[in-house]
Order: sequence, then structure tokens, then C-alpha cells
Amino acid sequence: MKTDKKMILFSILLGLITTFAVYKYIDQIISKNDETKFTKIWVATADIPAKTKITPEMVDKKGIKDELIAKGAYTESDVVVGKYAIDNIAQGEQLIRDRVGNLEKSYFSYNIPKNQRAVTLNVDSVTGVADLIRPGDYVDLITYFGAEDVYKDVAKDMLQNVIVLAVDKDFEIGKEPIVGKGSESSRRITVAVNVWDAEKIVFAQDYGKVHLVLRNPDDKDIQETNGITRMDITNR
Repeated sequence: MKTDKKMILFSILLGLITTFAVYKYIDQIISKNDETKFTKIWVATADIPAKTKITPEMVDKKGIKDELIAKGAYTESDVVVGKYAIDNIAQGEQLIRDRVGNLEKSYFSYNIPKNQRAVTLNVDSVTGVADLIRPGDYVDLITYFGAEDVYKDVAKDMLQNVIVLAVDKDFEIGKEPIVGKGSESSRRITVAVNVWDAEKIVFAQDYGKVHLVLRNPDDKDIQETNGITRMDITNR
């Protein structure tokens, strides 16, 4: 009888030891997988059409096995909100660098401020401030109508504190200006204005001559002027 009790106790003890060993083994495997084989990356939580700006509601972080992570995938430390989907992205798809990025560098239209229009002016080294204007600068636009034009001989500050979006085809801020050769150099300066001011610029270029006046970027003051005629300078 005593022998039977000992056998029962031994069996129970052996079962507990076996159960504990199996539990520890499984726990070690899970811990190892958690620590070394999973990385959090950004995935789409909804279908994202091409050229759509990514918002927080469209994406989330998800743990993925390292061997299943796509090349160039954005990890949790990367910033994806505010970037654009270059192609259509399906729900659940990993966000990768070839398909998500900054469209401002590839598509000029994404650099135009909201409710503004991009309009281009032809200038030379005199009307364009000696080719020193670059993207990101602010300028005033002065229009001159000569005596032979539809209006009297007058120069008038037409627009003030207008941002320059591009010089020729360069719209990257921070680049050194490309200096032309002599007074015959020609530049195309693209500025951002509202649609009503865009009409003024088109009219002024066709019927007069537009000069750009470079501003200090910290100077935001707007000064009202009456314009000036030849009589104001010569008194005759």
C-alpha cells in the first residue's frame, strides 16, 4: 500500500517537472522570436490612391517577421505621415521608399501654396536683379508703361512680397543662383500669386514691362505708393 502511494506521488511529481520543462522550452522559443525576428514597420490600414497625402488614419505600425519585410520598407522610427503615395497602395501593404515619398521634388505643382497659382515672368539681368533671385526669395513687381503704350508714361508697384517658386526649371530652395552672361542673359522667374494677381501679371507683361525688386526675407511690410511718371522726376 505504501509502495502504491509512493508510485502515485512519484508520477505526479514527474508530471509536474515535465510540464514545467515544456512550458520553459515554449517560453524561450516565443521570447527568442519576439526579440530577434520581428520588426515593426508601417503598413496601410486602407487603400491609398496614387498622389494622395498620407494621414495618420491611413497607416499603422505592425510587427512583421524580418524575412517577410520588403526591401526599403519604412520602419517605426521613420516618418511617413505627410509624405505622398507615388503609386496606388492596397490595404495591408507595406510602405516602401520606392512607392512613398516627397512629391515636391518630382512634381512642381505640389510646391504651389493652396489657393495660389504659379505664373512665369521673362526677365533679363536688369529686370531680374542681376540674376541673383533664387527659389524661396520674395520680390515686389513694378510695372512700367511707356508713352507709346496704352497707358501714360508711368511706373507703379503692382504687387509686393510675392514668393519665388522657381528660377527657370530649378525649384530647389538653397541652391546658388546660376549667373548669366552679360545683359543679354534671360531668365524665367515663376512666382505664386492668387488668380486675380495672375491676371494682372499677364496683362502687365503683354502691355508693359515688369521689373522684379528683391526684398529682405524678414521684411514683410507693405507700402502703398502712387506710382511715378516722367513729370514727377523732371518736373516738366
